[in-house]
Amino acid sequence: MANIKELKKRIKSIRGTHKTTSAMKLVSTSKYSRHKSMLEFSTVFNKSLLATYQRASAVEQEEVERAGDHVLLVLSSTKGLCGPYNSRLAAYLREFLTVHSQKHFKIYIIGNKLKAFLDNSLRQEIIELEDFPLGNMFFKNDFLQNIFSHFRGNRITGFTILYNYFDSVLSYTSKELQVLPIESPQKIEEGYTDECNIWNGTQDDLLKSLERQIFWSQTYNVLLNARTSEHATRMMSMDKATENCNELVKNLTLKMNKLRQASITTELTEIISGANSQKS
Repeated sequence: MANIKELKKRIKSIRGTHKTTSAMKLVSTSKYSRHKSMLEFSTVFNKSLLATYQRASAVEQEEVERAGDHVLLVLSSTKGLCGPYNSRLAAYLREFLTVHSQKHFKIYIIGNKLKAFLDNSLRQEIIELEDFPLGNMFFKNDFLQNIFSHFRGNRITGFTILYNYFDSVLSYTSKELQVLPIESPQKIEEGYTDECNIWNGTQDDLLKSLERQIFWSQTYNVLLNARTSEHATRMMSMDKATENCNELVKNLTLKMNKLRQASITTELTEIISGANSQKS
């Protein structure tokens, strides 16, 4: 059984952990609020572009035969303490590769935490990238720019992103999104229309312009979904950890007080017994 001194050390240590988890919760809450707001604006803009593309591509286009690999980008986290965020994504990645085993993927990953949940053989195939800094939806990135150029030049067959889709502050869903080639109009989300129906130039010029804009818009929206999910998960994890610290401190303090009271009672009993023995 731990003595009072050991319990005091444990309580002090847990209170230190409590300060850390509380601070991380505040930081995650701030980042979550900012990214959620950005995500809402990005989603509206992205749906508007897809609706415009849906009408502009009403006439079926000839499919282009493409050669090369299909590029797969997996968005994990660069930091830990976010619950099952990375393990769930790793399980989805393995399932995705099994279902699409007939395709040859060139796999890139953002965030090194996912690798801990993958087999050694799969780790060796993955190319790790630095995190993309996001300012606004008009951000630029050399890797993504090369992906788009290679797709236009028929050097890759397509580009897909695996990520955690933000459902709510309490839940997220692992999904994949085929960014290139853009999915056919009937597959695009229904229920959203754009009132603008006027444009200049040929249909081919319009589709090429929209294709570039949709590529950047969808990539930006997916990145925001992944980061919002990550910050929400970390915020809830740190909130739970903070509650656990409070509960531990409460239980250990009660235990320490009981030991202290028992020690005082024993000392008083010894003093009274000694006084009584002297009288007798």
